[in-house]
Amino acid sequence: MFARVLAGDSLFLHYSGHGSRTKDLNGDEESGFDSTMCPSDYDSAGMIIDDDIFALVAAPIPKGAELFALMDCCHSVKIPSSQTEILHPHTAATQSISAMSLAIAR
Repeated sequence: MFARVLAGDSLFLHYSGHGSRTKDLNGDEESGFDSTMCPSDYDSAGMIIDDDIFALVAAPIPKGAELFALMDCCHSVKIPSSQTEILHPHTAATQSISAMSLAIAR
């Protein structure tokens, strides 16, 4: 999916839906919880944790490319993951809506 992404490219990711959190199993979150996205089939397929979103969406982006992620869901502050460098956080009244410009730091 990212084969044609180059340094200097800007990408946009948008998610509006349910978000939640779950116990952090790998110990990378100060809070002890991973942020999650709850897709429409989460009852049968499970939630998508921030670590997986980072691995699938953010990590493959080459150095120098940017990902702008707009997450309109509860507990979205750490999606795609706390492993990303937040360049321009936008303050929101609650954590339910957060927008941030992310650059993958390698």
